[in-house]
Amino acid sequence: MKKLSLVLSVVMILILIGCVDDKPTTRLETPTNLKFEIATLTFDEVEHATSYIIIAEGLNAIVNTNSYTFPHEGVYKVRVVARAKGYLDSLYSTELEVVVSFTDQKPYMISSKDITTNFKDDIKLSFASLGYTFKSLNGYAITSSDYTYVNDVLTIKASFLKTAFEKESERTSLIFSYTFEKDDQTHLGFITIKK
Repeated sequence: MKKLSLVLSVVMILILIGCVDDKPTTRLETPTNLKFEIATLTFDEVEHATSYIIIAEGLNAIVNTNSYTFPHEGVYKVRVVARAKGYLDSLYSTELEVVVSFTDQKPYMISSKDITTNFKDDIKLSFASLGYTFKSLNGYAITSSDYTYVNDVLTIKASFLKTAFEKESERTSLIFSYTFEKDDQTHLGFITIKK
């Protein structure tokens, strides 16, 4: 009888242990502040989240950061869900409609557009070339030996700027045009350098 009682007690303990609910009960916060620029979606990080699911029609991507760059053009109605082990998935974020179009993207200057020379340091301007190839810089007597373009950085030599401003001392600024090309497309932009 003692053995039977002991066996029944062990079975009851195992049944009770098996009934313990170790499923997570804390839900992650919902991702907020969804923003879209060019081809990248960003949103605020969620505390404890280790990954995010980017959900749209024809898209179900998992990322480990609070941003996602779309690889294909299209119109997407996007929602984001935060995930982490030991937590319930967040609720869906509010929906954001985004238009991803790579054909409309043109190169642009990342650096400040307020450019002033001190005649000692070369001017360095960073660009987002977006698949375009830099072709030339044109303007007041500038030649290809007066500038370089390497790794999306245009460097205009201080010695050229000093000489150009000294030739016409009343001049307060120089204007240059730059050209990028991709396939049969040409993009033209302008830079103003003040003294």
